[in-house]
Amino acid sequence: MDTDDKKAKARASGSVSYRTDAQNRTTAVGLHAAGGVATKFLADVTMSADFGSHRVSGEVSGFRSLAGSALGMSAVNLGETGFSPQGGAFGGEATVSGVAGGGQWGARWSDGEGWMMGGTFGFAADDGSVGVLGAFTAGPPASTDGANPDDPVATNP
Repeated sequence: MDTDDKKAKARASGSVSYRTDAQNRTTAVGLHAAGGVATKFLADVTMSADFGSHRVSGEVSGFRSLAGSALGMSAVNLGETGFSPQGGAFGGEATVSGVAGGGQWGARWSDGEGWMMGGTFGFAADDGSVGVLGAFTAGPPASTDGANPDDPVATNP
């Protein structure tokens, strides 16, 4: 099966997860602001997509400075939203549990629906105590319906 056939199968159906791994193919970078200090960050990303219901959601967590120091930022939840099987941009609300405020996230499939996605996210606390703005990549899939993560798309029905 060639690469295009595998990508076409990823578009078909099933549940797919994406998460930060040792190769850092799924990661986030950006700017974190708190206490009057802005810090460039790296963070972990976990995304889940269901190609049967055309829904996707995720989380950005583990915020750390480029030097590796934890930033103490709670996870940013990337709220569930729909996506079109024909492609195009999608997005939704970004929230932080226990923090009054709001934000948005948006993404699109970058190389065939389900293969990889890229996007942006932002959140600001209502009281101005914290803000975060970043970009993320997610993919290739870490798993599909329990399939072998080394060949995630070949067994996706």
